[in-house]
Amino acid sequence: MKGGKIQLNLRDGSNVLTDKQYKSGDSIVLSLKEGQKNDIIDHFPFQAGNMAMIIGGKHSGVVGRIIERITVPGSISNRVLLKNEESGESFETIDDYVVMVGRESSAIDRWGIEE
Repeated sequence: MKGGKIQLNLRDGSNVLTDKQYKSGDSIVLSLKEGQKNDIIDHFPFQAGNMAMIIGGKHSGVVGRIIERITVPGSISNRVLLKNEESGESFETIDDYVVMVGRESSAIDRWGIEE
């Protein structure tokens, strides 16, 4: 965009303009408060050491820490090695199934509970 701005296109059809550089796979946290709707309040980079939730495959719903991103040459999906902090189990999935949810700890406290 003009002036070096980046336009983020959201699934609900709205757009957010920003000066910051976000990469594919990163997650941003948006405010939903009146008057601040769609203001960026946090950012979780897709990188080793950060927390991610798996949204597909046999580990769907698991939150774990990224140990390593593995680039695979060709048209096969890149791989991500994670560690489930609760069970201690390490597992691998494709990067399409990974959504960032935190840095040192998950920003997600409880799933499926609305107050």
